[in-house]
Amino acid sequence: MSAIKQRKIACQCLGCRGDPPTRCLYEGHGTELSRSAGSAREATAVAPWFEATPLRQGEQDTIAGQGEHHAIASQGEHHAITGQGEQSTIAGQGEHHAITGQGEQSTIAGQGEHHAITGQGEQSTIAGQGEHHAITGQGEQSTTAGQGEHHAITGQGEQSTIAGQGEHHAITGQGEQSTIAGQGKHHAITGQGEQSTIAGQGEHHAITGQGEQSTIAGQGEHHAITGQGEQSTIAGQGEHHAITGQGEQSTIAGQGEHHAITGQGEQSTIAGQGEHQAISGQGEQPPLIDEPMHAAFARRHRPGHHEAIKSVKGSVRNCLGWRPELRARLEELFVRVNEVDRYVRLFLKYACVRILSDTPAYDLSPLHDPQVIMNVWKALTLDARGGLRDCEPLWLSQHLAAFLELTGYRRRAFANVDEIAGYQATKIVTNHTNTIRANFGKRLRRLLMLSSDITAFEHDREVLSSFKRSVARGTPTASADPRLHRCREAAQRVLAGYPAGWAFQRESIYYDVVARPGGHIAAFHQLGLALDAAERHPVDRKARQKMQRRLEAAQRRAAANPDAVVQTPEPRSPSYYPLADGWIPRHIRIDTRIAWNHILAKAKNPPARGDVLDVWDEIVDLSRPIFRHHGQIDPDVTTLHDGILTFEGSIETDAVAATVQMQNYSGRSLQRTTRHGGDLGDGAIDLEEPYIDSLLPEDLDSVLLMDPGEKAIVSGMLFTSTAEEPQTIAYTKAQRARDMRSRRYAAIREAVKTRAVREAEADLSMGNARTLDLAQFEEHLRRYGRHEQVLAAHYSTTLTRGSGDPLHRKFRLAGYIRGERSYRALAERIKHKFGRDIKVVVGNWSVGAGRTPSRGKDFRAAMRRNGLPVYLIDEWGTSVCCPTCHGRTLSSYEPPSAPGRARTGKVWRLQRCSRCRVQVDGQDDCQRIWQRDTAALINMASILFASAHGQPRPRHLCRADDDSDSDGDSDGDDNNNNNNNNNNNNNNNNNDDNNDNNGGSAALACLDRQAGT
Repeated sequence: MSAIKQRKIACQCLGCRGDPPTRCLYEGHGTELSRSAGSAREATAVAPWFEATPLRQGEQDTIAGQGEHHAIASQGEHHAITGQGEQSTIAGQGEHHAITGQGEQSTIAGQGEHHAITGQGEQSTIAGQGEHHAITGQGEQSTTAGQGEHHAITGQGEQSTIAGQGEHHAITGQGEQSTIAGQGKHHAITGQGEQSTIAGQGEHHAITGQGEQSTIAGQGEHHAITGQGEQSTIAGQGEHHAITGQGEQSTIAGQGEHHAITGQGEQSTIAGQGEHQAISGQGEQPPLIDEPMHAAFARRHRPGHHEAIKSVKGSVRNCLGWRPELRARLEELFVRVNEVDRYVRLFLKYACVRILSDTPAYDLSPLHDPQVIMNVWKALTLDARGGLRDCEPLWLSQHLAAFLELTGYRRRAFANVDEIAGYQATKIVTNHTNTIRANFGKRLRRLLMLSSDITAFEHDREVLSSFKRSVARGTPTASADPRLHRCREAAQRVLAGYPAGWAFQRESIYYDVVARPGGHIAAFHQLGLALDAAERHPVDRKARQKMQRRLEAAQRRAAANPDAVVQTPEPRSPSYYPLADGWIPRHIRIDTRIAWNHILAKAKNPPARGDVLDVWDEIVDLSRPIFRHHGQIDPDVTTLHDGILTFEGSIETDAVAATVQMQNYSGRSLQRTTRHGGDLGDGAIDLEEPYIDSLLPEDLDSVLLMDPGEKAIVSGMLFTSTAEEPQTIAYTKAQRARDMRSRRYAAIREAVKTRAVREAEADLSMGNARTLDLAQFEEHLRRYGRHEQVLAAHYSTTLTRGSGDPLHRKFRLAGYIRGERSYRALAERIKHKFGRDIKVVVGNWSVGAGRTPSRGKDFRAAMRRNGLPVYLIDEWGTSVCCPTCHGRTLSSYEPPSAPGRARTGKVWRLQRCSRCRVQVDGQDDCQRIWQRDTAALINMASILFASAHGQPRPRHLCRADDDSDSDGDSDGDDNNNNNNNNNNNNNNNNNDDNNDNNGGSAALACLDRQAGT
């Protein structure tokens, strides 16, 4: 296929066609950019909406005629006319009419005012017509149909048939060989046959013709018409319609005003177009015609279009085909960026700790401005000539000299660092923002819990709840109650981190911290100091008992091994600042400008955006499958993710693995939109995943309930499972560890450590990187500076024996690949055991920091990728409510220890009901023991049953009955996944008890013998 040459085009927009002409409505007026055939990048385009240029496309012969001096298709005002035939087709047309002629050899169609006339036949067909009438003649040899006023007459038959019809009637003809349908006003008419089908239609109707060999569809005003066939398809259309014709061999689409028409076929395609239309023709044989530039802009940024991004992960060596001679530059860039980034994060925390130790309410909100972090990032490097860069603002720069002295960090030259600093600054700000939003409320509630003894308020819980609500408003109640003394002091210490006059939005600290996280940096720091003190000296009785047990365990270890150094147990310090997570370097973003400056090391200015792929073609192999164009991200939401996803020159990489970003827009994102089309503002949550309210009663037989947990990643039970025939499945941590080879990789990582690395890690572990105490953090910085080179070199440059890739990063990629395989194997197990039409219902619970994480969004996404529909269920209360007595009476159970064995303590996965009594070994007064996941799954079955049958949520599983959520945060002390459709808290319904007994009655007996005796 030959290249399309550059040419000038007369613009036909409304501005240029005016009399006199006015300013052109489109940028880049009259120019067309060309590309060579076979190029991997998308075509740039010509001035859109033109009408005077014929397009020639196809291996055999395809012509679309348009405007003046063109053959085959002539067109008047506000009309669409299309002629098609194997040898020849002529179509003439008058005012406000659509005329189509089609035949194997020849077809002629003439037409008068306000009429639609179609002639079709194997050899020849002539159709004449009068006023306000539609006349169609068709037959194997010849057919003529005459007709009167206001009537539609159709002739049909194996040889010949004539059908007459009056006003306001629907007429349908159907036969094995041919079918013709005529129609009047306000009727729907359909013709269908094995060989051919013709459908005509009037006003306000939907008409569809379909056949194995050929299909013709004509249509009036405000209609959608589609014709489709294996061999050929013709679609004509009127005003404000969308028409698509598609066939294996040929397709013709004609269209009127304000329409989008697309014709596509394997061999040939013809597209004709009227005023203000976009027309595309595409086939397998003909060369692609460049897309108009402004048509592309309109396609990508028109109202209703949504920016879509898809990430494709692979290895740098095999999937991307990175040039071997450029691997060393990539590795050097990657190591240098991670080194600077670690010190930037340490410096930001050091500056904040020093500032807040003197001024607790200092305004640190500028730290959530990426431009400020970008300036700090650049200040820790030198320019190309070795000169210092200024650190702005001043309140940060005055702490830089002390930081450099503590760590011994020496800045190095780093030219063209603006883009890199911008990307890394955005990551730091995002990390800090997410940390504050996700943890501020949880840690504040824990602080209030540790600072007050709940048992002291056993009979007047409302006093404590009222105080918590006042803290949420920012005005702690000045009560003389001595039980609230420590709690009030802790709350006032946190509120001292806000400047004078600070007002919480909606009078809630929990809402304001999500809406404006930048204003809570100082308060978050003070919260950390107060929480650390409360953890060391808790008021809460249970917390004191836990601390005492830890001290006793440390004393026993010291007595058993007097020579060993046993440290006094310290409370865990959560993270309050965005420090680097571990020593293994993290991914960095490389765009075209960074690749030009640092990978290709070009001194001149980078090329224009249109030459992005030319730059990357020098670095990677763009013919690899990972760079191919991708279709829709989600086939179920085609209206949102429309357009082809292409590589726009941006990757995330750690020099071993790479994530290629495919997107349907050029440059940076212009909008943040939700899945459902609205703007996604700051702090907004986009609920992308469906809940169980969309499930119907007939779906319950094919529902698999799954509960995410800590010991077992997920435990599953079929809704119809019974004790006699239990249908369960489990996916444990041990199984996933085997699939991912976690222990093997950990053993190898430990074996490759040198003595210097072990000593450095041991010395560094003596400090605490997360501490908020200034003296302790300064000591940590000194240790960090002493051991940074040894540890960074080990975790960055230790290579594998075979491929020579960095070992720790290769293990990270291998773990990701094996994790995806493990999820795929689990999905296949589910399909094999329960059927391929199974639906998965997963609890939406997730744990906070400091506890073993449960599998949440990544697990659900993996199940969807492997063909399993996933629905969320609000599982609040399912693990504390007894499925038998419906009371919130389940608590952790400590089984009796075997003779001669040490006490095991309470077992998290076992729960005991304090109300239910069962008979065991002849004893009638034994408490019922439940396996935690089993109880949760049975309660989830009750919720699902009620939701599917349109009943309220079971009463004992509603939040409205809980007194613990009275501290003003209105989130139930959980993960804020409150779904109104599932949380039907109708406590006035007298049938709640009956609903409780109905839901999950079949599943209630499931695994009864596992529940305990």
